[in-house]
Amino acid sequence: KSKYDASIDIFSFGVVAIFTLCQTFPCDLLAPTYREGRQHIARTELERREGYMRMIYSQLREKHPLLQMIEGCLDFPEYRPSIREVLHLLEEARAEVRDEQTDMNKLELLRALQTQPRNQENVELEGQLRRKEAELAEAQHQLRQKEEQLRSSEALVADFQKAQRDSETQRTKTQPAPLATAVPHAIPPVVKPRKLTVQCHRKKTAPCGMREDLQQLMVDLHTSPHVTPTQSTNMNVVQRNGRNFLHVHIRTLD
Repeated sequence: KSKYDASIDIFSFGVVAIFTLCQTFPCDLLAPTYREGRQHIARTELERREGYMRMIYSQLREKHPLLQMIEGCLDFPEYRPSIREVLHLLEEARAEVRDEQTDMNKLELLRALQTQPRNQENVELEGQLRRKEAELAEAQHQLRQKEEQLRSSEALVADFQKAQRDSETQRTKTQPAPLATAVPHAIPPVVKPRKLTVQCHRKKTAPCGMREDLQQLMVDLHTSPHVTPTQSTNMNVVQRNGRNFLHVHIRTLD
């Protein structure tokens, strides 16, 4: 905080002098600060009122003696004139401005006042244009940052996908090849040999020829690979129509 001193009074006198020459109500045409990128830069007091200063230069000409005093009053506090120096500058300006030129100065000032609204509007539009340009520059800067972040993200995704593909390729190379599936051969069905059990019993009354035929049958059955005779015999002799028949019971095991 700057403490109140005489330099603030000098500054106020300079502002009043500007708007006295312009015949308008004091106001600031530009904001106290403006942006360049991410920084806020402060404007000087002269920069904030340069529109009015240009108006004085163009309408009242640079040789007007009060302009130098006004610029000194609006300068930085350490460079502002003292009140004695301001009074001295006013005495010089009064001596330079003759009475016969008063009507001409008033006419020029009237013309300036007639064109002032238009000039002031142009100055205001110029200030708005500068603010819009600063906002546009800030937006473009943020857009470039977003684009850089997007490119970095896309590069990271591409590297991750490449690493995944390399890992999958390496895993495929190191994995052993699957064994060929053996086709099972058709296993022939197990043919169970048919086993026969012959139970025979020889009667004492059987004829000798029939007994010999039975013994030969037992031998054949014993030597056959498909028939297994038992140790006991069970045989019946059946007489039919006056003839004797040997009745042998055969039982399969399967």
